[in-house]
Amino acid sequence: MNFTIIFRVMLITIAVGICHWLANTYGLWVAVGSWAVGTAIGCCVGTLLLWTSPIGRANWKNWIAGYLIPWGTRLNRGKLWPIPVISWVVWMSIGIATINLSSSGTTEAQNTAQTSGLWHALLLVSWFVDGSAFLYILSTLSQNFSVTSSSGRSLLKLLAFLVAIVGGSVILHQSGHTMWAVLVAGGPVLFVAIGYGLFLSTMLIFGRNARWN
Repeated sequence: MNFTIIFRVMLITIAVGICHWLANTYGLWVAVGSWAVGTAIGCCVGTLLLWTSPIGRANWKNWIAGYLIPWGTRLNRGKLWPIPVISWVVWMSIGIATINLSSSGTTEAQNTAQTSGLWHALLLVSWFVDGSAFLYILSTLSQNFSVTSSSGRSLLKLLAFLVAIVGGSVILHQSGHTMWAVLVAGGPVLFVAIGYGLFLSTMLIFGRNARWN
């Protein structure tokens, strides 16, 4: 699990760097179009590699495909086509978010560029965390629960909440209120993370003598 997280953080970091360079070099629309075509080709190549790879055997094709189409394996339900589709959607989400923030950052006044860049970076991280949480909850719902069950409905509410805070933060950012956008997108997740951290700390400190059966 730790390796998977590090691996995907590495891929996202590389994607952010490429998209930031595209936005600053070619502008908004050319950058988005180039990223869309490039990632579509990459997903097609990854799909072809998986399709021609022997079943049950790990080789160089699986290794390369893991870089090109790393998302969607928990949502594919035994089929191949959802993996490249979901991966392309994720790649495009990363690209559009990065290019949008990079392009808007270039229009800021010079004396506020450093502060603006910090808020843009925090907003981008908040969006990525929210997106990761959305994919995790969606895959958990798909694998373990029915939509009509009580647990399924609870997960659907969490998904709707994540969509709402991301959508709200996008509106705030586009309106010029990037700081408030960061608070909306990252505040709830940070609150949950702090609460979970405090819970784990309490269990480690006061629960050492407790029975865990």
